[in-house]
Amino acid sequence: MFNAQGCNFIAPGGLGKSHPYGNGEILEMRIASIFLALFIILDGALIYNSQKKIETLGSGPSGTQSLPNIPDSKYLKQISLGQNSLLADLIWLKTIQVMGDRNITRKDAEWIYHAVSTATDLDPKFYYMTELGGIYLAAVAGHHNLSIKLLKKGYENNPGLWEFPFFIGFNYFFYLKDFKQAAYYMGVGAELPKRPPYLPFLASRLYAQAGDPRYGMELTEAIYENTKNEKVREALRQRMKELQVEINLDALQNEVNAYKSRFGRYPASVRELLAGGFIKTAPVDSLGGKYLINPETGEVSNTRMARRLRIYRKGVIYPKGKER
Repeated sequence: MFNAQGCNFIAPGGLGKSHPYGNGEILEMRIASIFLALFIILDGALIYNSQKKIETLGSGPSGTQSLPNIPDSKYLKQISLGQNSLLADLIWLKTIQVMGDRNITRKDAEWIYHAVSTATDLDPKFYYMTELGGIYLAAVAGHHNLSIKLLKKGYENNPGLWEFPFFIGFNYFFYLKDFKQAAYYMGVGAELPKRPPYLPFLASRLYAQAGDPRYGMELTEAIYENTKNEKVREALRQRMKELQVEINLDALQNEVNAYKSRFGRYPASVRELLAGGFIKTAPVDSLGGKYLINPETGEVSNTRMARRLRIYRKGVIYPKGKER
């Protein structure tokens, strides 16, 4: 919205920003130049392609439409007359139309990425546009690598926002099944201000899923030391106890497998591992339970933790109900 008296542009990316130009014909000419340039850039190619489509009606798949060519952000900055935020808003509005009008192809996804990336260059602090664009590319368009690339760009421009590493981590976890990368970015988000209380727990759980609960322990301890809320600290203490049990179970499982390799059978108890010199001392159970070994399968368990934290390893599948 433009207020002719106050000379203020009001748009989603630049709410309340003042742009004093002066009065009279100079102001009118500059405004006209801006909107003429924007119209040519955003709609000129679409008009041309629409005319070509009419000429070849029926030759293409139903429901498709041509995408306007968006120039490089360096060029757009030169012709924007300082109205980078306004130009970013208009590109974003066109991007929203594309998101809602079509079945997204690879070409469409690449256009959306380029459009949002260009708009981000014009207005780096318009984080909502980058965030929503990244989420859309993954959840709707199914192009997870483009989504991650865009979200990483948003995080570079806004390093204090926990949302960007959170959604990057979610992509790695939910779509790409890369638990280590997921845990890393969740951990980054967990250390940022204003992050939700559940994020540290989610990050530590992902480290367990990545197959190395020690990293989960380190992250949880760091969050614990920097958290003053007693309810959160109590929950973190419980999480650290569970992670310590997981670390012990992991170590015991390795020794049980080594025992099987030497003797051709699984040990029946932790005592046999002690007697054979595979461990020096029996691990202390931080949850107050006992460590058990199934002599038939070699599976190590804990009496106070009914289900293990899910450890991600290729070739390892826990029985149903044994993981969490």
